[in-house]
Amino acid sequence: RSFDQYLHENPDFLFITSAGNQGESGSKTITSPGQGKNVFAVGSSQSEGAGLSGMDTLSNFSSRGPTDDGRTKPDIVAPGESLQSAGANPSVVGECDETLLYKSGTSMAAPVV
Repeated sequence: RSFDQYLHENPDFLFITSAGNQGESGSKTITSPGQGKNVFAVGSSQSEGAGLSGMDTLSNFSSRGPTDDGRTKPDIVAPGESLQSAGANPSVVGECDETLLYKSGTSMAAPVV
């Protein structure tokens, strides 16, 4: 509710968030704050290559609607599987000597939007 209230009071602000990665549990799996009426939730589509079907296919892990009150979510999908990302500092995450990694998730799709 706090997101919806803030966004209602600030109509020039667009809040974009990932939809969540609970899609394998079925419908009504959009996580908060993506359930908000005025929040733009981004789901994951498959990326080209890596043996995947293509960008017109929703990732199996991508959370999906409808919301509890029947609204369609996610609002949009973007490529979110096997995207190349910068590796983290090993002192922060432990063993990680890779400078570039392949990652998947709606958190990878949201920045594409």
